[in-house]
Amino acid sequence: MATVIEKKDFEKLIKKNAQSMRSRMLASGTDCMRIYDRNLQVFPVTVDLYGKFAKITDYSDGLLAPADLESCKDAVHRLAYIESDKIVVTGRKKREHREQHQKSDAEAVYADVRENGLKFTCNLTTYADTGLFLDSVNARRMVMEASSGCDVLNLFSYTGAFSVYAAAGGARTVTSVDMSSTYTAWAKDNLEKNGFFGDSYPCVCKEAMKFLTEISHNGCQYDIIIFDPPCFSNSHRMEHDFDVQRDWVKWIKLLAGVLRKNGFIFFSVNLGDFRMDKRSLRGFKIKETTALFHADGFSKRPSGTVRSWVMTFDDKALSLDWSREKRRSDASKTVRGRRSFSDRSSDKGGYDRRGRYPSEERRTEERSGDSFSRRRNYTAGRERMNEHGYGRESASRGRGSDQYGYRDRDRRYREYERMADGERKRDFERFSGSSQNSGERVRNRFSDRGNDRRRDKQKPYGYDVFKPSRNRDDNPDFFWTDERSGRRKDR
Repeated sequence: MATVIEKKDFEKLIKKNAQSMRSRMLASGTDCMRIYDRNLQVFPVTVDLYGKFAKITDYSDGLLAPADLESCKDAVHRLAYIESDKIVVTGRKKREHREQHQKSDAEAVYADVRENGLKFTCNLTTYADTGLFLDSVNARRMVMEASSGCDVLNLFSYTGAFSVYAAAGGARTVTSVDMSSTYTAWAKDNLEKNGFFGDSYPCVCKEAMKFLTEISHNGCQYDIIIFDPPCFSNSHRMEHDFDVQRDWVKWIKLLAGVLRKNGFIFFSVNLGDFRMDKRSLRGFKIKETTALFHADGFSKRPSGTVRSWVMTFDDKALSLDWSREKRRSDASKTVRGRRSFSDRSSDKGGYDRRGRYPSEERRTEERSGDSFSRRRNYTAGRERMNEHGYGRESASRGRGSDQYGYRDRDRRYREYERMADGERKRDFERFSGSSQNSGERVRNRFSDRGNDRRRDKQKPYGYDVFKPSRNRDDNPDFFWTDERSGRRKDR
């Protein structure tokens, strides 16, 4: 059970996050947001606002005490300004292996919300999810900005949130495909709420694999394909079960057959331990956009985070020979050419990371004929310098060698002799320090700083009285000296 201090911390988070999120979201026409995402270990719940409603989801699997759950409801009521009868509390159990969430028998509670000025209907009680994934809001905005004049395919469309954003962005056609008749009707209703209906926005209730097979035979192609599948599905309407970690490569290759040359695939999955192996997809540029599309109010935890990628065709990768010898030769030419970064980035593409520096190839090139010719030119130039008396080897012949700085030192002393007496004393160190290194000159410059910095200054009265003796024979205080003569006794 939570302590009083932990309850106070929970209330502070609810108040602070509700105020900050509302001030930011309401300005963009959004009234659905997350204000608490399991920030405290003692309160493993999430709090989402859907217009005038609030939904508290318990992730403790029944371990949260009823008193603590009531404290959560009370904090949301008082600090988030939600009426008590409009606070919905549900539980979400952790799925084991390939288990799926079951439909609830509770009475359905619907909430009409707005997100970036678009209207959606959410069901807060019947299903484990409400029909609108709040953590994908930035990804939906990206689709809206990129879909002007495009043909968009939303596979596994669910309730059609991506379809609504694509239609709002000016897409020429938006096709929504889902196997569930309930979600297909839900997506059609969301489109009609925002004024998008007709043949340009079809909602197809069909199994996704069958739909892809049909459009492949018909030659249909799309500019943007949204591939946001569930993590696992074993519906009886499917010939085989679906596992995103096992089947994603096969699906991406099928989608590539209906993707236009300049289009892209947006792939999203809600699986924290998902492993993306880019080597499985030859001819694609793949960029992970998880951090770019991270939504406000959601914590960045390894598990339960929506991960996303943008995939486009790579024409250069399709034409390359991916043998080891070909890659090494291309890398060595890149090092020798020293192309600009803009040229290299344009060739590599915006979604690829630059490779490692090919030091092995560079060393191989340095052993070639070009490197030998550079060393030969350098040797010839050094010999010409020795002939004119400017090189190191001319010092043994005595031909004007300045190896030890004789010329500079004579010139400086001649300038010193021409100076006036007053200037000689001040600039002596500057002219006579040619044989010293820089460290010694700095120490000599600051060595006279102290109590007697200016030696020609008049000393105060009694300055020499307290000056200690520097010789033991001159000091009468030592016990081994003769008192009469002041000399040291013989031992």
